[in-house]
Amino acid sequence: RRSSDLPLPYGPILNFIAEGERAKLKEIFNLRAEGKEAPKNYETYALRSDGMAFPVDVSVAAIEYFGSEAQIVVIKDISEQKKISTELRKSEERYRHLFEEIDDGIFISSKEGRTIVANPALVKMLGYDSFEDLLTRDIEKEGYQDGNERRRFQDLMERDGYVRRFETIWLKKDGTPINVVESSNAVRDEHGHIIGYEGIVRDRTERIKAEQALRESERYYKGLFDGAH
Repeated sequence: RRSSDLPLPYGPILNFIAEGERAKLKEIFNLRAEGKEAPKNYETYALRSDGMAFPVDVSVAAIEYFGSEAQIVVIKDISEQKKISTELRKSEERYRHLFEEIDDGIFISSKEGRTIVANPALVKMLGYDSFEDLLTRDIEKEGYQDGNERRRFQDLMERDGYVRRFETIWLKKDGTPINVVESSNAVRDEHGHIIGYEGIVRDRTERIKAEQALRESERYYKGLFDGAH
């Protein structure tokens, strides 16, 4: 069936649609011409003057035209939106990969001390069996070796809206202390009030132990050297 066989105004419109999309649109146009239920908005591909296809959004609405029912068809170029959407998806995929593979812990938590988002590295760092298990952690009561550190952290957040290289001692699920360094930003509601925190944290426990062992070794050999003279 040729596009010119379709009821006006649909026939001529198909001349501007990519050939591979015309069958789908013919079916939609025929349903609408017969008064049956048909999509009022859909995406397809149109043709530029040079024959190149590009994505478009098609909207169809019923109107009254000189006392008769008519249809108005609006075709909008959505090339830029598609490009942005594709870039956002790629960015999301990169972030998801980073979120899942990075060795540092990434989190979002509420001001009250509940974990909302955490990557696998943070779950492992804190000794929990799963993300769901981590959700039971009360940061206010179980998060810090010294509860005053939580208040210090929150005071800095209230004052500056962020912390950078904030060093403190967290507690794992089994109560084992770990030395961490954290960089975080405040999360605010539409009124500007702080409702939570998002950040990244690194476990420095082994590094600190190594540094302490090195200092002790240096003191030991310095003592031997001084005693020999």
